[in-house]
Amino acid sequence: MASSIYLKKDYSAPEGAQDVLVIQTNYDGSASDYDSFESYMMDLLGDLQDLQEQAEKEVGHFDRIDIRT
Repeated sequence: MASSIYLKKDYSAPEGAQDVLVIQTNYDGSASDYDSFESYMMDLLGDLQDLQEQAEKEVGHFDRIDIRT
């Protein structure tokens, strides 16, 4: 479901610099069916805890997660 996952630094956050885990999805957005998108995102969110744990083992602590389609 994720095409890439990477860590970036966000300097624009009001709280100061934050480490952000970015999850780029494989969803192409061509389907106009809302139920299809909702189902896709529910699957991704169901896997989010596992993705977070794997990422923390690989890159260490991060402050938030951004999901991009």
